[in-house]
Amino acid sequence: MPPGATRLAGNAVTVVQAAEIRFRRGVFWGVQCHPELALREIAIALRAQKEELVDGGLARTTQDVDLRAGEIDALHDDPDCRALRWRLGVDGEFAEEALRRREISNFLAALPDLRQAVMRS
Repeated sequence: MPPGATRLAGNAVTVVQAAEIRFRRGVFWGVQCHPELALREIAIALRAQKEELVDGGLARTTQDVDLRAGEIDALHDDPDCRALRWRLGVDGEFAEEALRRREISNFLAALPDLRQAVMRS
């Protein structure tokens, strides 16, 4: 993390999942994931980018991407499935929509305080 940044969230998979960075008069929040997306949307995006994922070395074949996207689709349908969570290497923070979107809710709830802090600085 850059100097002066504050870690806002983390989990067992990634120590820094969200951070606040203050620079001059700005307050910026960043997250490591896309909490605004439903799992099915993530699966669609993977399928749409499968050639790029293979070219970038993130998957061996486009079929591998299709298999992973299928598992994410299945997790969308059954977010409590421990076997799918284990296979994908995710926890409830990723699998359960309400938990994944909690960061956005927290940010929106904090906006009034952030605006006041920026105005004071």
